[in-house]
Amino acid sequence: MEGYTKQDSGYIKREDALNALNDMGEEYIAQGQNARAKAIAKYGTLLRNLPSADVVPVKHGKWSETYNGDHAPILFTYTCSACKGESFLESNFCPNCGAKMEVDG
Repeated sequence: MEGYTKQDSGYIKREDALNALNDMGEEYIAQGQNARAKAIAKYGTLLRNLPSADVVPVKHGKWSETYNGDHAPILFTYTCSACKGESFLESNFCPNCGAKMEVDG
């Protein structure tokens, strides 16, 4: 459907959904189907009045392990593939950029 955009997160933009409904309503008006056009307008009003979620896309990354030598006080550091930031811990999220780290397995 033209005007409809699905983002990777599974959320859609309200503006895109309203544009799609508007396009559909205009098609119904052009076809003389005024009752359907009015129903589509009601759906648009309902959609405008729904609360919205405050979401951000989730970044994903992987840790790459770097060996620091036999005599280093910390033998390994981990580098985030998303931001190239370093961490001393191999955690589930990058402390530098917040990327969710994928688990190999």
